[in-house]
Amino acid sequence: MLASILALTLAATPAPPPDPSPPRSASVTGRLMFREKGRLLAPRDLRRALHGARLAIGLRRGWDVLVAPVGDDGSFHASATAGVWRIEWLEVGGKSELLAPHEVDARPGQTTCAGQLELAMQDVESELGANAGSQLAVVDRCAGLGPGNRQPVVPGVARPGADYEGAGSRGALEMLAGLRGGWAFGEGENGATVGGWRLELVGGLSSPLGQGRNLLLVASFADANREVSGVVGPPVAATRAIGLGGGYAPFGWLEATAGGEVRFGGRSGLVPWLALRAGNPAFGLGGRAAFGPDGRELSITVDLSPLFLVGSLL
Repeated sequence: MLASILALTLAATPAPPPDPSPPRSASVTGRLMFREKGRLLAPRDLRRALHGARLAIGLRRGWDVLVAPVGDDGSFHASATAGVWRIEWLEVGGKSELLAPHEVDARPGQTTCAGQLELAMQDVESELGANAGSQLAVVDRCAGLGPGNRQPVVPGVARPGADYEGAGSRGALEMLAGLRGGWAFGEGENGATVGGWRLELVGGLSSPLGQGRNLLLVASFADANREVSGVVGPPVAATRAIGLGGGYAPFGWLEATAGGEVRFGGRSGLVPWLALRAGNPAFGLGGRAAFGPDGRELSITVDLSPLFLVGSLL
C-alpha cells in the first residue's frame, strides 16, 4: 500500500524545468586552399613547395587563441566556446602569414563551417610566410567538412572583419587609450616664455582611436607658467586651464584640433586655441597656438599615453 502511494506521488511530481542556458561548447570547421597563377591547389599538392612545414589556421577571440591544424586535403577543425572568432593568421612551420581578418560565429552545440578559404599568391614557395601581399577570399563550400562528432554542421561562412577586434565598441581600455599626459614649451608676445604640463582625454567618433577619417573630441586640464624677460612673475602668473575642443584625424597618425579653454588663477578669461599632432595613440609630437589675454602663444608639444607606457613595462 505504501509503495503504491509513493509511486503515485512520484508520478505526479512535475519534472524540473530544463536548463534555459544553451550549451556553450561549439566548433569551427573549414577548408584551406591555395590559388597559384589561377590554379586551385590543396596542401597535398604543395608538399615540395612547403618543405614539410606544418600548416595551421590561427583564430582569436579576445585573449583566447585557437590553432587548428590543416590536413593534406586542406580541412581544419577546432573546438571552441560559442561566440565570434576571428581568422587572423596561417602558421607555416615557424613562420606566420598574416591574413585579412575574417569573422566566423561559432554557434552553441553546433559545428560552424567557415567555408573554403582560398589564399591567392603568385608563387607559394617563395611568398608563403613572407607576408608579401597574399589575398584571402572565402567561398561558400562546406560539402564533406566536419570533425566527425555528433554536432550538426551548419553554414556560417566567414565574413570580412574590421582591422581591430571590437571596432565600433567602447570599453574602459578604449577610453583610457585616449588619456595623454604631456608638456608644452614655447614663447608668447613681448619676449615671454610659456610652458607647462597638460592632461588631455581624446575620444573618437569611430572606434578605435588611431584610425584615419575620424572625428575627435578633446577635454583638457593644464597648468601653464609665463615668464617675462627672465623674471618669474607673481604667483598669479601660474594659470590653470580647463578646455574643450574637437577636431579631425585625416590619417591615423595626424590630428588637427581646435577649441577653447577657460583660464583661472592668473589672467583669467576664455582663450581659443589650435593644435596639430603627429604620432600614434601612444606617443605624439605637435604644435599649439593659443590666443590669450597676454597675446599669442606658440608652443611645441610632446605627449605620452600612461596606458601604453604601463603596458610596455608589463
